[in-house]
Amino acid sequence: MHTINSLSILRLACLNKDLAAFSFARLRLRSFIPLIRSRDTGGRRPRLHASRPRSSLVGLNALIVLCFMMTGHNISQVQADGSQGRVTEVMAGPYQVTGDNKGGVVVSDKASGRRITTFQMKEAVVRGIFLLDDEKVLCATERDLSVFWDLRTEKKLLQIDRQIYGFSHNRQMFFTYSSDGTSLYRYPDLMICRLSGTTGEGPEEFEFSPDDRHLAVVYATGLPANDQNYPGMNPVRRGIRYTKLFDLQTCHEIDEFSKLNVRQAGEFSPDSRYYDLKGAFISLNQVSLQGAWRFDLATRSVVKLD
Repeated sequence: MHTINSLSILRLACLNKDLAAFSFARLRLRSFIPLIRSRDTGGRRPRLHASRPRSSLVGLNALIVLCFMMTGHNISQVQADGSQGRVTEVMAGPYQVTGDNKGGVVVSDKASGRRITTFQMKEAVVRGIFLLDDEKVLCATERDLSVFWDLRTEKKLLQIDRQIYGFSHNRQMFFTYSSDGTSLYRYPDLMICRLSGTTGEGPEEFEFSPDDRHLAVVYATGLPANDQNYPGMNPVRRGIRYTKLFDLQTCHEIDEFSKLNVRQAGEFSPDSRYYDLKGAFISLNQVSLQGAWRFDLATRSVVKLD
């Protein structure tokens, strides 16, 4: 059911050029690729992504790239297991940018395939690529390093010693996670605020609200994975998973939500007023209850929808 719904959402997102719906459907589809090893620690979906069958993943990546070409979005990221290591790929504007598992980043002409330039990071898996400022700036990220380059001059603009997980819809913010916790950066001035400390679990999923005022992050044991296990998780004996909501205007964790002990991803409403959870267990008055829930981001209160 989830796979069928996600395919429908992906199709509609392609036709309507809806980037938010496109990203949501892609994330959900990747979660339902058959897994060789999976483990549930309280949620309803398998979450150890250590061994996706290559044929399924390649087929999904082809679908995502086709959708990208149809919609003409400014950014789309594909990660796959290549024969020589993982490959991260982005196509935006005139560019096709790929990153390999040795820290190499290649910029090519999307139409002709001609190589334009190459950048080199540390010898590690390139985990993310972002094109910013109308495709004038390239950012690539590894587990402990992110670098920004000017594509016109090919000069390095700056670097930070941590992984960037994603940018907000308006491309003016991004968040990172490292040994000192989760941090929010303003781009391009790089003003920083600390969202939360670290408890040993790293980001598994995240979503910025449509108005970029809130950020939801699902944390899980075994993350961030080392390069040998990426894009899966490091092996763990026992794992936990939990979700946090952050108010990006005040740069604080929303304690009222954290007290609910949510252990799965939800979804922001299109108007950014609510964070909705389906089939979720939450804690109310020290009692665990399951159902569909709506968390009001203004009043910081939760109501049951079913």
